Amino acid sequence: MKKLLLTLFSVCTLTAAFSQVGHLDPAYGDNGIKVLGLPVSPPPGLPHKTYPAEEGGYYAIYEEMIFKFLKDGTVDVTFGNSGVVMVGSFLFNGMFVYQGSVRQADGRITVAGTDGGFRSDAYIFRFNPDGTLDQQVKVGSDEVPALLFYDEVQSITLQNDLVVVAGISYSSIVNSISFFARVLYPDGEVTEVESSHYFYYHDYSYSDGNHEYFYQGWVISPGLPIGAIVENDGSVTMIVPGPYTETVTEVQGFIFHNFSFGSMSAMPAFPDDAYTPPTTSNGKTVDLRSVDNPVTSNTDFLVTVYKDDGTIDESFGNNGSVQIDFGGQDLPKAYEWQGTQLIVGGNSTDPATGQTSFALARLNSNGSLDIRFDNDGKQLTFREGLLFNLQRLAIQQNGQENRLYAVGDKLIAAYILEDEGYVTLTCPSNIAVTTDVGLCTAVVNGIDPVVDPQGAVVLYTLEGATTGSGTGSVSGKVFNKGVTFVTYTLADDPSKSCSFTVTVNDKEAPVISNVSASTTTLWPPNHKMVDVWVGYTLSDNCSATASLSVSSNEPQASTDPEDKSPDWIIVDAHRVQLRAERLGDGRIYTITVVASDGSGNSTKKSIVVTVPKNMGKNSYPTVNKGNHKDGKGKELLVSVLSNPSAGNFTLVLQSKSQKRITLRVSDAQGRVVETRSNLGAGTIQLGSRYKAGVYHVELVQGNDRVTVSLVKL
Repeated sequence: MKKLLLTLFSVCTLTAAFSQVGHLDPAYGDNGIKVLGLPVSPPPGLPHKTYPAEEGGYYAIYEEMIFKFLKDGTVDVTFGNSGVVMVGSFLFNGMFVYQGSVRQADGRITVAGTDGGFRSDAYIFRFNPDGTLDQQVKVGSDEVPALLFYDEVQSITLQNDLVVVAGISYSSIVNSISFFARVLYPDGEVTEVESSHYFYYHDYSYSDGNHEYFYQGWVISPGLPIGAIVENDGSVTMIVPGPYTETVTEVQGFIFHNFSFGSMSAMPAFPDDAYTPPTTSNGKTVDLRSVDNPVTSNTDFLVTVYKDDGTIDESFGNNGSVQIDFGGQDLPKAYEWQGTQLIVGGNSTDPATGQTSFALARLNSNGSLDIRFDNDGKQLTFREGLLFNLQRLAIQQNGQENRLYAVGDKLIAAYILEDEGYVTLTCPSNIAVTTDVGLCTAVVNGIDPVVDPQGAVVLYTLEGATTGSGTGSVSGKVFNKGVTFVTYTLADDPSKSCSFTVTVNDKEAPVISNVSASTTTLWPPNHKMVDVWVGYTLSDNCSATASLSVSSNEPQASTDPEDKSPDWIIVDAHRVQLRAERLGDGRIYTITVVASDGSGNSTKKSIVVTVPKNMGKNSYPTVNKGNHKDGKGKELLVSVLSNPSAGNFTLVLQSKSQKRITLRVSDAQGRVVETRSNLGAGTIQLGSRYKAGVYHVELVQGNDRVTVSLVKL
């Protein structure tokens, strides 16, 4: 946010910066600011409402007057009577009290109010774009002078280009209030609500203490205001406080359906602008307030957005609200929707100097500040010698003029906006995901483009690991493993595009199963090479390759004169050659299948081939033969690799029996530290978490029992 302190010496510097959205428009007035000059005296006070004009500029509605300002900031003298429409001039007493207005799609403006007289009759006036009167309608009670009805318009809204007016008629004679509603159609027809179409808003319980939210998203402030809604079938529903007692009264031949509030001696007070009907096609409603800032001891803007059902729009800001700090005593006054973006305006007073500035901010649909608006989303405007008191905002985007007007009671400021139909396109951040289970791809969600305003057609292209093109979002599509470059482009404006990457990583390791060898025993130990086929099943979600490695519990070279080298040759991923030779109690070859994929994931599985000391009935190679106490069968023999060890111990179990093996490990004090059951012949590992010391392993297979000792370093 930059505070613009405009002096006669700043023109050149500011002009260069005014190419950006949210800056003062130097083509308007005096370098973006026009001191208000109205062709009436005395000045009309504060503007109630502003509307963009079809050919540029805007309309400003004051208490009794309507003005049209051209895009250079001057009053259009061809509008109305020398630049002004005096609404009261169409009433017999020349008075008019403004109570609301709307602008229709064809440019006609309808204002509602009363004649300000003793009886206070209510009227609506519809004016053509050139300021001539199109239609005048009395909308209050019937003409019954003896009843002394006081009429007041409580709401005027535009619903599908229908002007809908609702209000009250108060009678001191029958001491009650009646409600009236009228619908003004584009062709001039006027309809009246039937008493059977009432909705009592007090039947709706949702409230935050300051507002009540009810029927079709309408918001009501404290008080007793009245509203009306045109339903889809064309009927009109009155929204009234209640429920109250309905009575039928006949006075001088007239029948009245009255809703009594009880005994009343005076007209009840009604707040200004009590009704805030939905203002956009999405039905969202905005509430502006000033809130204390405990950090700065100043006040900030508090902007709250409600959905069409009256509940808070939690997608906006922090649970529906955004607090904006302009650095002073900040007071919001007006807002306008620019597509899905919200522009809020008000005044900020510097507590040190007492100077008041126009304070403006533009918020994205999620409540974040739009940094394209004056670089940080906020704008403060002040010029020495001028009085800034913002009251209303008007947005003009007609293809030739793209401005935001900030209208005060003494001056008007114009700010640059984008061309009408300007669309922003934003991509999500780069994203990385893992492949779906069992697949080499992933379905990726949450990568939609962000288009503001919504509705623009977006194209996409995919390059890299995944290729393709189409219309819309790529969210929910299948992406291949690797990096895919995604580009979104506006169909109507190829110059607007953005890109990001989708990276699909493979974290799933290959699976090796059904490992086997064509032989697990080499005999006789004749020092010759023996072909061994290693079978296995390999699977992976993407693709994997396997290789073989071989190790032995005996050195490849020894002092044995008959020892030959090498002891093994790896032929390919399924074939090895092993030498049939051994030293001491026998040799153990460990063949390991290693599977790996292109993403660095790997898996290992091993199988053992032995060269025994001899091929006797009970003869198997073993580091520690153990203690065969029972003397029955003696089918089970155990070999221990790497003993002593600081890590794992590898036990090789060999048996000609098909019976299952049970294992129990005890420490030196006889305490059991580990048990396993249902083991078969093969290799097992244990002891990685054992503390240093001596451990005894007892293995039982049927009646055969073997004990070996382990030394953990």
